[in-house]
Amino acid sequence: MRCFSILLALLATEAVAQSSSSPPGREASLADDGARSPSDSPVSSPPEQAGNVTIQGPANVQTSADDDRWYSLYHGKKFGLQLDAGAPDGAGLMVLFRPYWWLRASGGLAYNVMGAGIRGGVTLMPVQWGVTPTLNFDLGHYFSGDLTKFVTPATDAERALLNDGAYTFWSAQIGVEFGSQDGFIFYVRGGISRQSATLSGQNLTRLLNSTSSGHYRAGDGDFTSLLPSLSLGFLLYVL
Repeated sequence: MRCFSILLALLATEAVAQSSSSPPGREASLADDGARSPSDSPVSSPPEQAGNVTIQGPANVQTSADDDRWYSLYHGKKFGLQLDAGAPDGAGLMVLFRPYWWLRASGGLAYNVMGAGIRGGVTLMPVQWGVTPTLNFDLGHYFSGDLTKFVTPATDAERALLNDGAYTFWSAQIGVEFGSQDGFIFYVRGGISRQSATLSGQNLTRLLNSTSSGHYRAGDGDFTSLLPSLSLGFLLYVL
């Protein structure tokens, strides 16, 4: 019995010794870790987000600025059709091309009752509004012209001269356009037009000899005129 009591005393002494050997600051450290709130740790945004915010804004601003440059290609419809009529340049059916918002080029056929020809031109637009002012320059040539539709010739020599009505012309006009610059436009233009024609010396010689008793020999005759001009027309952009 006494031996059993001694064994219990030895076990109790060993248990006390093991408990006293644990580090004294471990319990305090565990307590501090448990008391610390997750919200106390610093939070930083991902580097990808910060990079996107810094680059996205300036890129959009730069793109918008480039689109507004005068040399930037037009992003709307660039091709269309033009039909107009006026005096003294006649009527025209042309194809349009607009590389820039402020510049438009045209080219096609011309007709003035006396004959047919070709015509081309450019239009400058300082702004693009619902009512847009324009500055227009056109150049054309009529390959033939029959003035006998308006004048009755007295002789064959006069008929031959009046049948040779080919001439070249140019015009400068200020206009106003009404409508959408990407759709349908109606316009009115006014300005000046210059016509120049060269009459055959052979036809002039025949006419002079038919109206007098003498014998004349004439060279080619150059004739020019400067007249006010007016034209009405419309544009339709399709592509």
